Order: sequence, then C-alpha cells, then structure tokens
Amino acid sequence: VIQSDLCYIPYDQIGNKIYKFALNCVDIATHTKWTYPLTNCDSASVAIGFEKLFNSQKYPLTWPKKDLMVDGGVKFRGDIIRLINKYDINILIANSKESIGIVEKFNKILQE
Repeated sequence: VIQSDLCYIPYDQIGNKIYKFALNCVDIATHTKWTYPLTNCDSASVAIGFEKLFNSQKYPLTWPKKDLMVDGGVKFRGDIIRLINKYDINILIANSKESIGIVEKFNKILQE
C-alpha cells in the first residue's frame, strides 16, 4: 500500500514557475518516499505529478500491490480517477488523518 498526500510548502521558484505544493507518496512496507513539486493543488496538477512519478527514469513509483491510500479531498478525484483506472490501481479513502499517518509525518518533515 502506498499512502499519498499533498502538503503546502514555502514557495520555491525555478525559472518562471512557482511551486507551492508537494505531492508526497510513501510505501508503507519499505518506507520508500517520493516527492514531486506542484504549482497548483487541483486534480489535473496532481494527476500530472503522479504521471511523472510513474514514468521516472531513476526511481519510478512502482505498484506491486496496486493500492493507493489517500484522504477524501477533492484533489484526489476527477483526473486522478482516470489515471488510477489507466494504471489499474485500487484507491483506498482514509477515514482520518491517523489512517495516513506515515505520509502525514513525512509532510511535517518537509514543512520544517
């Protein structure tokens, strides 16, 4: 199972793009972590971030168990549902922040 969440980060500007959010993914079994910077937190931007993580040449985000756990926010709907169906991944909606505690802890580390 891979937990995923977005976190707000102090903005970082590279060229003319200002990154305000980070898409974080943590594999619960191995504690492997992936992060992708985002300019927006809408579902289209999050889907692009997941697509980049799936197709990464150096450290691709792999799905041996095909389960993705997210919170119930709207940022994980719309374009994300189409992407999840494309890669044949099961999406699990967490009932509380404690349910996705591993990625929440990683978010706090990034925000410090």
